[in-house]
Amino acid sequence: MGSLWLVFSLIMSAAPADADCNSPPASWGTDWGAYESWCRGCCGTFVRSGTQSRCDPGSNWGCRGSGAAPGGGYAPAVPNTMQGAVLQGIQTGLRQGMQRAAEQRRRAEAEAAASEARRQAAEAEADAERREANSSLERGVKETTAQLEERRKAAAGKAKAEAAARARAAAAAMKGLPQRPAAGRPPAVKPAPALAPKDLSRTGRAKPAPEDAALSCLTAGAYADIEALGPGGAALARDLRAELADTLAELRAKPPNGVKDAVTSVSVGRDQAVAGPGGESQVVVAVLVTRDEATGELRLSALASVRAPGAPEAARQALAVLDRTGRPAASEGPPDVEACLARLAR
Repeated sequence: MGSLWLVFSLIMSAAPADADCNSPPASWGTDWGAYESWCRGCCGTFVRSGTQSRCDPGSNWGCRGSGAAPGGGYAPAVPNTMQGAVLQGIQTGLRQGMQRAAEQRRRAEAEAAASEARRQAAEAEADAERREANSSLERGVKETTAQLEERRKAAAGKAKAEAAARARAAAAAMKGLPQRPAAGRPPAVKPAPALAPKDLSRTGRAKPAPEDAALSCLTAGAYADIEALGPGGAALARDLRAELADTLAELRAKPPNGVKDAVTSVSVGRDQAVAGPGGESQVVVAVLVTRDEATGELRLSALASVRAPGAPEAARQALAVLDRTGRPAASEGPPDVEACLARLAR
């Protein structure tokens, strides 16, 4: 009923004041005030309650002689055709509103889906960029590691080649030493101040093998230069003595095999930095021992160089040929080395 009254009131709301009380004003749908004036002008009671309004004709409808008998008039109902049109318009408006709402919902959902797709695509792209960055970093680390390893191998190969070159140079230099003098003639020696081998200066020790004593004569001066660098130099000299002693011991353990023109060569060397009180010094030591397998003759070569900060380079080189018994047969080197070897030859 409330809906019918609303429809009725909407139809009746636009009648002009001078209209027939049997017909609402033609502008009822657009002029609410005209409808109210028409209702009151026909002695009806205009009732408005919330969103519903109506014209109650009462018992005095048409009192102003607008065409209806007083007391017998009435407020006409909305024609069925008009009511159906209004209801149809309302339904159409509701359907259109629902369609618009559904369309807005679909657009909102489509926009939300597109936004989510863009977000996921952006995350996927960011993940791909992170993976590529990590892969690039790993490749860089591997390449750097490989380069460092190659440089290390190259440096080791270069050091080995340089040591071998020095050994070959020493061996070539030894070929120019004077041959062993004829029997009954002692080798010529140059006058020099007395210098005893370090290993022979200690009392209470067993006398070293002749070749050990000869090698001590060749290296005593180099050891003194290295030990002067401080504790680091002393440790290096100690290690060199021990390694050279082991090398000669291993060579003695295998007697010459008597094969003509066959030689056995062993070498001991160092090329390293030594920290000292005045800074870091560079020490190079190369000792080559060559044995003639046919005669048992030994050729010894010792080269040493010490470069200390603020001091000139201290370089030493000495060569010696030892007979089968280990006694010096020929030598070449500084005066102190020559004198030391001469004492061993007596």
